[in-house]
Amino acid sequence: MAELLDRARQLVAAGPYSARPAEVASVHAALYPGRDAVCQTCRHELGTAYFAIKRWADQQDSSSTIFSDNVKKSTVTARFHSDQLIYTPHGLGVAYSNANLTDKAARDILKADPDAAAHFAVLPPAATEGEDEQPLTPAQASAEKQAEKAEHPAPAAPAGFDYAKLAAALLDESERRQNEVDAAHEKAWLDAAQQHAPADNATPSLTASAGGAEAPATEAVVETQTLTNGVEVTTGHLEVIDEHDEQPVRLSRMNKEQLLDTYRVELRLEPAAGLTNDQLRDAIAEHRASLQDPE
Repeated sequence: MAELLDRARQLVAAGPYSARPAEVASVHAALYPGRDAVCQTCRHELGTAYFAIKRWADQQDSSSTIFSDNVKKSTVTARFHSDQLIYTPHGLGVAYSNANLTDKAARDILKADPDAAAHFAVLPPAATEGEDEQPLTPAQASAEKQAEKAEHPAPAAPAGFDYAKLAAALLDESERRQNEVDAAHEKAWLDAAQQHAPADNATPSLTASAGGAEAPATEAVVETQTLTNGVEVTTGHLEVIDEHDEQPVRLSRMNKEQLLDTYRVELRLEPAAGLTNDQLRDAIAEHRASLQDPE
């Protein structure tokens, strides 16, 4: 058991992040043989096992300390007449009984009130050089600390201390830290949004529902033709616009210069001076109609 306790203390001294996983698993298995083996590559299981070992080692050390305290307690000489007697020195706010009485406390009581000797069955011996270094029980240590605080109170705050100014400074610091956190969150959000934003010159493409290809643009085209008998025929249709397909410009889209060139090429004549755009279009359309096969 002593060897196991030494190994546990070494693990505790190494700390949860430096303790060797194999040693943690081995010590844990020796302490708790009925439990499952600790996974040496699982951080969570190793942490749980480490703290279980630490609790066990602390319990063993605590038991040793309590035993030592009990031995020390039996060496205290001063005793009241009765275990039920509770003595409270004036101004200290500490209640003494045989459970927490020390020789030093007994001497302090008698120094402050010599008549208190009537309450003692055994008076304390004279002070020795190494007495203060001896361990005390928790009750004795607590009583001595409380007595020291009463004898040496903490210094009061200096006169004129501005608590309102201190509170305002704390509030300003809290707001400053919160503003820093908010600014960091906003910057992170903007950076994420900028990474997923489309480029400035990028335009969303329209795709067909079936094939995913870009949908071609269409335009309604209305044309009017005048036949040789003077009857005007109006036709309309949807025409696909393909910017990459080099096709002849339609009559309805031709300007004056284009109409004159088309007239010369198709009719092989020089157009008469003063013809308007509509007249040029009608002449070209009539010529095209005459070339179509009546069948």
